[in-house]
Amino acid sequence: MNARWSIVLTIATFVGAAMVIAVPADEAVEPDEAASRRLVLRSSSHPNRQMAVQSAVHRGLSWLSTQQNRDGSMAAKSEKFQLYTTAATVSALVSSGQQPRRGQYGDLMTGAVGHLLSLQQDDGAFSATVLAPRGREHATAALALCAVYDSSGGSEHRLGSAIERAVAYSGRVQHKLGTGPNDDGGWVYGPPRPATIPATVYELMFLRAAADAGFDVPQTWIDDALTFVANCYVPERTDPAMGVFAETVGSTKRRYHFTPMALLALQLHGRGNDPMALDAIQWLGNRNLPKLTKDVTKQTQIVAFYRHHYAGVQAMSQAGGENWKRFHTFIVDELLPLQAPDGRWGHVSEPYESQYGDVYNTAHAIMMLTSGERADGRTTNRSITNSELSPNSRRNESAAVDEEKERLRLQEEYARITSSKASSMSLEELRDAVAAARKESSEREAETKLKAVIQNLNKLVEQYPESRAAKAAKEARELLTKPEG
Repeated sequence: MNARWSIVLTIATFVGAAMVIAVPADEAVEPDEAASRRLVLRSSSHPNRQMAVQSAVHRGLSWLSTQQNRDGSMAAKSEKFQLYTTAATVSALVSSGQQPRRGQYGDLMTGAVGHLLSLQQDDGAFSATVLAPRGREHATAALALCAVYDSSGGSEHRLGSAIERAVAYSGRVQHKLGTGPNDDGGWVYGPPRPATIPATVYELMFLRAAADAGFDVPQTWIDDALTFVANCYVPERTDPAMGVFAETVGSTKRRYHFTPMALLALQLHGRGNDPMALDAIQWLGNRNLPKLTKDVTKQTQIVAFYRHHYAGVQAMSQAGGENWKRFHTFIVDELLPLQAPDGRWGHVSEPYESQYGDVYNTAHAIMMLTSGERADGRTTNRSITNSELSPNSRRNESAAVDEEKERLRLQEEYARITSSKASSMSLEELRDAVAAARKESSEREAETKLKAVIQNLNKLVEQYPESRAAKAAKEARELLTKPEG
């Protein structure tokens, strides 16, 4: 996923405004009260807006650091959900620029990663128990570990074997086309039945991440899965409020979150400009986004506010433009007033989010606030063509990133030396220009120092004209001022 789910933020502390926008998790939020709080940060130009986001992320991470169990797992309402809360925490830490064994949250991530590794079964699946259904939980854990592996530049060697085994497991359980009953190309939760959009999209996210990290992902797996996603598209809709993708092939069951999830899968695997993807972008951009379930009608409610809006954030940040700006503003305006004073985000959807616990919700809120934007306003996510999905993709991308870093560094140096911009130069031209500028600057600096030396020699001769030092100074001055050649 050259999505790079890891978006590095500079976390700042914003004392005061954080308390203005915080809402205790166990207190009811009246619609008028929440709206009035959002007014403070409604405008993206408000000077406190970005600082409030950074403060919210900082306080969320701080709260998460208090919720880890001794075995490295993260707190959950029940043990069967600890895989989800732990994987979500790891992903949130990566998205916030953290790495294992480094910085304030290094120990938190190290413990969480270790716990996820302990949950890998003999067949390669990540699962809370040997007999538990392996669907979204497998892909969720594997995706989180891929994010850590990728953000560390592959230095976390202990993860390599685990990811390789996880990829193999995903391939074995896929409903590959032409292989028998339910051969729809996707993945499913639990017992054999038709594949679903949520299970398939999580697998596609994981496999994209694995491919970016240099692991071998057969293109046929991706092609079969994208065929499944395409077959879930509903071009003619009697109820447009419910989205443009169904849960399964031939199903009439549509909910809001199926559309951003399907769109994200298409974008991550080079199909972001397909007509069905553009239809999904238009649908997401032109509608009133679902808010808190208790404040909206059944038609427009979202059953898992944090997790499902996270898919929307990822998809719309890929799309970019005005739709993304609008979506991002909506997300920030919804999330900030929901944060409690201690830094957590409480559940707003029943029963899906309450059963996971506040760690899960908080991690997803952090991922949404740290996803998709760079300091220059451009999105960090990028869809790729199928030909790029190879073990070389990560190395190619790494080289491109290194070149971009070098370009920015050289442009800054050139501007500092010459007081001129070099934005139109190629990288090779920029290297030559900076080398010439360095040489010229060095010569100017040498001339300045030489003049200073000669001036000091002159002062010495004037003050002590009969001394031996004055005689030596005169000889040195003549040598220094003698024309070359």
